[in-house]
Amino acid sequence: MSKEHFLRFSFLRAHGRACVFLEAALLVCVVLVAALSSSAQVFSGVSLQILNENSPPGGTIQLKLKLTEPQPITTGGAAIAYDQGPLGLVGSVALFSPTGNVSGAAVVSGNHLYIRFISPNGTFGTLSEAPIIAVSISVSPSATLGAQARLTLDPTQSWWLSPLGQAYPEDVKSGTFTVAGSVAISEVDPGTGVLPAGATIVIKGFGFQPKSQVEIDGITIAPTRFVSSSELDVALAQPTQMYARRVRVTNPDGSLATYYCYSRTLQQGQSARPLLSTTLPIFARQTFSNGYFLTPADSAVFLGLGFQNPNSPPANIILALYSRAGQLLGQTTLVLPADTWISRDVSEFLPGVTPPDGSYWYVTSSAPVQMIGLIGSDATGTVVPVNPSPLP
Repeated sequence: MSKEHFLRFSFLRAHGRACVFLEAALLVCVVLVAALSSSAQVFSGVSLQILNENSPPGGTIQLKLKLTEPQPITTGGAAIAYDQGPLGLVGSVALFSPTGNVSGAAVVSGNHLYIRFISPNGTFGTLSEAPIIAVSISVSPSATLGAQARLTLDPTQSWWLSPLGQAYPEDVKSGTFTVAGSVAISEVDPGTGVLPAGATIVIKGFGFQPKSQVEIDGITIAPTRFVSSSELDVALAQPTQMYARRVRVTNPDGSLATYYCYSRTLQQGQSARPLLSTTLPIFARQTFSNGYFLTPADSAVFLGLGFQNPNSPPANIILALYSRAGQLLGQTTLVLPADTWISRDVSEFLPGVTPPDGSYWYVTSSAPVQMIGLIGSDATGTVVPVNPSPLP
């Protein structure tokens, strides 16, 4: 073989091997990229899970809907249901967000409830430490130990909108309630607000024992004081915002109950309108000294107004109806005691006056209160929350 042919052969052999190695390396890269792309295909919707719960007969559960990966939500609806066997009635409903700037309306029909909600700043769904929805449900005193009930979210009737107005895809996991354990929490008071060091927290519930222990997430507290089987008291060792704070009670037998805090107040009477009487208004934490509500243009729907007074003194609330041109058509005054809420059809606040098209309600209060508008449709059985406007 000539020197020229030998060099050419050596060159081809070396580069041929290099090409083989290059092809192999490229193949490995393709496989790695495919694997990484597959693992990077994270679900872009809302992954929702109802947590499993347990409570003894005669206790209470807090049905908790968790968003496993935070997503900003501006508006939507959630259809929740539970097996009614061992479970009783819905007591209250809470919505949680970092700012508390989320309001809603929960229509309760037996063991079903449909919650509509609005979060103008889109912070709903971004609080990872707490559930986005909590529903207080009683447990039948005659429930049998070991009995179970499904806790479900219906994805076909639930929807969640992003700040861009797009509907998130849903991934839903239901939960199970089991009649078990020896302890339950029904309420924590105060359930919201920044409390000073030394403030007493009252935990109400069922099955408390002298050696029951209380934990408040992230907070140092004084030793638990046993008051009765339905009350435990603890003192805060530092200033604490109680809203959405997790409280846990553990009994000596290892049974435990977990509860997320929110404002709980007493209802003042009930609306004569059937749909409104079965609707729980869910107030945002923001309070108002005044606000405007527009009369719906659609005669097939009605306007309800809800108020909650979180203050110590009673609030004198004036409701005035004005025409489109600003003419006063009627006025009434409502006195709302401390720690109470009320909701009524506007016709119940001002009987005998029919609001004309374009009219609006101007509400003023002697002390800042929480306000919400409730636009209901008897035909569809739905109620949509509306926040007060600063302008007519």
